[in-house]
Amino acid sequence: MSRLIDVDIAVILIKNLMSNGAILEQALDAQSTAFELDDIQAFLMGEWVESKKVQELLGMSFENCVTRFDLSRVANWWSIVGKTEEERQRNGQKIETFFRLKGGTSL
Repeated sequence: MSRLIDVDIAVILIKNLMSNGAILEQALDAQSTAFELDDIQAFLMGEWVESKKVQELLGMSFENCVTRFDLSRVANWWSIVGKTEEERQRNGQKIETFFRLKGGTSL
């Protein structure tokens, strides 16, 4: 999926649209994206959001996001965090990655 808008312009556009929630919701519906309004607001507020959601919204690769945003990597043991018996039987770690705007404030 490619976007014609530069990420900086997209962030400014979304920040401006946030002043009117109805307009933002219409824009999201028109793009038929899986990115939720809450996730957009969280990302713009400097909170951590799943990396795949940020990539989808901005049409950027993981590598490109790593250079533009803060990255968090969380490792958990599958045997502890697995939701199904099959997942709990896996060896090794479940790795989750998150992005936030550089200098975000959430923990």
